[in-house]
Amino acid sequence: DSYDVGSIQDFGNLKEAAHTLSPYDQKHVMKGYFVYELPFGRRHRLRFESSRVTNALIGGWSLSGLLLYASGQPLTFSSSNYYGYPAWAATYVNYDLSGYHGSQFDRRGFSAPTAADPVSAGDLYFPASVARNPIFGTLGSGPLRTDRLRGFGLASESVSLLKYLRFGSEERYSLSFRIEFYNLFNRHSFANPNTVLTSRLFGYVTGATGSPRQGQFGARFQW
Repeated sequence: DSYDVGSIQDFGNLKEAAHTLSPYDQKHVMKGYFVYELPFGRRHRLRFESSRVTNALIGGWSLSGLLLYASGQPLTFSSSNYYGYPAWAATYVNYDLSGYHGSQFDRRGFSAPTAADPVSAGDLYFPASVARNPIFGTLGSGPLRTDRLRGFGLASESVSLLKYLRFGSEERYSLSFRIEFYNLFNRHSFANPNTVLTSRLFGYVTGATGSPRQGQFGARFQW
């Protein structure tokens, strides 16, 4: 893992900063890729001998996909006490995880914050006691990030259908068609909980994140 110099609390104690996880650290990441030639058309198991047109339309398609599943990244807690001393680039928080045994956030019971109910009890991801500002004028005892406090993971599937056609003398011409869908199942994940110590929403999940499903079609002719 790595960190930038702006995340170092005390340049005279770099061992302390060495235990800070990078913001993009992920314990579990699984990626997959597949290609499957659809069994339709001439020279395939499901062929249509009596119709060249039918074979041309439905034959020669291949299906491919990209899969990505990952666990959450460590949350970043920054103290609002910043002193601006040349030897300090940041001020760490004080962690207290003695009573913390993992998030109790209920995904099914999420209620988006409103003006009437900005902090629904069911949206609490971690209690406010897990981190606090150090006494003003002192440095924090913990790094910017800890392994026990991580945000939400992600899941995404993208697929494409591709077809090539060759024709003309010695098959010198080619025509390709492509249909693509990104985030095929329109997955969204919850946005990481608020980690601003001075916010009334500290520790709460307030929304969702992720791009909606998108699709596109393309054709290319080569000669």
